Amino acid sequence: MKTTRRCFLKSAAAATLLAPGCRHLSNRHGPVWVNDVQSRLNSTRVARLVEVRSREQLQRTVAGAAEQAMPLAVCGGRHAMGGQQFLADELLLDTLRLDRVLSFDRDRGLIEVEAGIQWPALLGFLLAEQDDPERTWGCWNQA
Repeated sequence: MKTTRRCFLKSAAAATLLAPGCRHLSNRHGPVWVNDVQSRLNSTRVARLVEVRSREQLQRTVAGAAEQAMPLAVCGGRHAMGGQQFLADELLLDTLRLDRVLSFDRDRGLIEVEAGIQWPALLGFLLAEQDDPERTWGCWNQA
């Protein structure tokens, strides 16, 4: 069987992503089926799913994909239902594990969070960190 240039380039890009210690990849090898969690109408096969766990890993993964001219898509909670959130047979970065609060300015009501944080976790943090009912950001007083 003759190897095409396209097939060779895809294989070379995959080998780059599999280099030990460079990136955490999902436990599944080969193509992975993903879908949005609401409508379940956008089942899409992606070539590889990378579960990003740190800013540094995200930077390395994006840089590696750019070097290989590999298209990639980014997802988090998978709530988008337009079918645009995945690239068929390409790389998918899952940011769901990037879920930390990085900083919170109680005086100005500014909060910096990672891309994968979900609303319940964010509101839980705000409720736990604020004890002045007159100055509560992002939450309502249920008294």
